[in-house]
Amino acid sequence: MDKEKIELYAPAIVIVTLFAGLIALNLFVKKYKDIKKYKEKWAMDFEHHCNNKNYDFSSPSKTILLPESLNEISGLSLFNDSIFFAVQDEEGIIYEIDKNGNVKETDFHKAGDYEGIERVADSIFIIKSTGTLYKITNYGKTDQQREKISNFLDESYDTEGIAYDKKTHSLLLSCKVCNKKKNKGNRLIYRYDIAKKELIESPYISISISSVETFIKNCIVDNPDAVQKMLKQFLFAPSAIAVHPITDHIFISSSQGKNIVEINRKGEIISFNKLDKGTYLQPEGLAFSPDGTLYVSNEAKDKKPLIYQVDWKRGIK
Repeated sequence: MDKEKIELYAPAIVIVTLFAGLIALNLFVKKYKDIKKYKEKWAMDFEHHCNNKNYDFSSPSKTILLPESLNEISGLSLFNDSIFFAVQDEEGIIYEIDKNGNVKETDFHKAGDYEGIERVADSIFIIKSTGTLYKITNYGKTDQQREKISNFLDESYDTEGIAYDKKTHSLLLSCKVCNKKKNKGNRLIYRYDIAKKELIESPYISISISSVETFIKNCIVDNPDAVQKMLKQFLFAPSAIAVHPITDHIFISSSQGKNIVEINRKGEIISFNKLDKGTYLQPEGLAFSPDGTLYVSNEAKDKKPLIYQVDWKRGIK
């Protein structure tokens, strides 16, 4: 094509190119809006059918920012109305946290992978990922004592959750892996009888992974795409456990998969609460106040460690 023809057709080529670009941009925007609309509908459908309606996990009522020393916060327990106890998975320190994020540190042992903490009366119990329990008495005093409680759990169970169960005067211990060779496809909760000082070898509650998947399938019957999307993302490896003080249901968080599963004492699924991964970066601890308010601790994961307060809106169905 000679120079004269190029100059002749150039404006038309530019116009056609711009027009084609506008069409492509319009299609992209439409597709983006369709995807966004689909995601919003999927989230709304899932939240409406599967979540516990009494908790709005998408909008915590309060955020408590924590110092860098708690970047690896891994367990949470409520001491009273204004104080939490926490541990992190690198140092043998009990962290006393007020609701403004101020922290007091008390050593209890050497460095280790401590995953959960729970106060029972005047004692504090701490669980290590290896399954070893520690009982701390006379906390913070000059005669503070540490008792090591060995048991049949080991690193193959990867035990992370600990919660006091007032009903049985026991500690409930939830494992993340639960020994794959022995318990493939199940997540187990063991019971440590405080009075007898004995960890019962038979699991107190067994939760099958398939039962959670079935619950997800059944709770959204009118949106099969949402079900398939959720199942592809689904992971359930318990990182924390807590007993609801009023309903007696057991709440179990899974940092992997970003969810909180609610069960009854038969191991039946009551609700499956998908957490926003942008909000709950790494949910590692759960604790309830007597009125049902739920506190969720989160590791920093390149941001700030924090505790979310999620209020209980009683009576919503």
